Amino acid sequence: MKIVEDVVTWNDPNDSSVAIHKVYYAPEAEIISQDGSTPFVEVTMPTCELNLAELPINTNGENYNLALVAVDARGNESNLSPVLVRPLDNTPPATPSWL
Repeated sequence: MKIVEDVVTWNDPNDSSVAIHKVYYAPEAEIISQDGSTPFVEVTMPTCELNLAELPINTNGENYNLALVAVDARGNESNLSPVLVRPLDNTPPATPSWL
């Protein structure tokens, strides 16, 4: 899993039993868990990317943890992927040149 310009992508698992992926997300200070306490979004196969602007998060100056799970048609979930930290964009916009 990697993040490029606010799009998280992952490799196609090449496993026909995978129906969806769940992308779990939480503030960096929280632990991601599959116990129902961590929010997630579902991405239907064959798509292997998610624009992070689609996540219903309010960063409040925090970095966010992301983790991925593969789910088969029966609802069986894989273990969590290694956690990836999405850093905040603290880069200010360019100075206006029209002044």
